[in-house]
Amino acid sequence: MGEFKPILDSSAKKVVYLAVSILAVFCVVAFFLYENKSKRNFFTEVILAVGSACSLGTAIFFALVKADVVL
Repeated sequence: MGEFKPILDSSAKKVVYLAVSILAVFCVVAFFLYENKSKRNFFTEVILAVGSACSLGTAIFFALVKADVVL
């Protein structure tokens, strides 16, 4: 067994973290803006809700990895 080598270097981790954070904010804002519409489609609402949950979960996970709390 060899030693642990990270897949991404430090600058690539920052870019991935920034992209995931921007995606999470965009998904949550889109979800709340869609919630305020008078005509809503159930499937679009579900897709936006799942996208928001997944992207926020990923952003939180990357934040914990960045802070050396996880892994």
